[in-house]
Amino acid sequence: MKRHRRIIVLVILSFCLPINCEGRTAVRYPPTFRNMPFELPRIEEPQIPKRVINIEDYGAVGDGQTKNTKAFADAIRDCVEAGGGRVIVPAGMWLTGAIDLKSNMNLHLEQGAVI
Repeated sequence: MKRHRRIIVLVILSFCLPINCEGRTAVRYPPTFRNMPFELPRIEEPQIPKRVINIEDYGAVGDGQTKNTKAFADAIRDCVEAGGGRVIVPAGMWLTGAIDLKSNMNLHLEQGAVI
């Protein structure tokens, strides 16, 4: 089952080849989807604000033992309420429960970060 999930993710990512189109970044469809008998919708890359929020500022501890679910949730909530941005996960082992991602934000793991 996990192998199928990886294949599906790779297929989806293969469709997301960014190109510059009229000053905006859009997704170019692979040759398989060109000349279709119907119009494919234009997919534009989201514009994530430059705001940066670090989960350590919300009490997260990257020791692999401390549960950081609330810190992740609080950082994501504040990021979205402020209009979006990047939630940074620094290097470390971050123990957490489910992470509920929202629109207009980017969860960025720095090198050496493991969730």
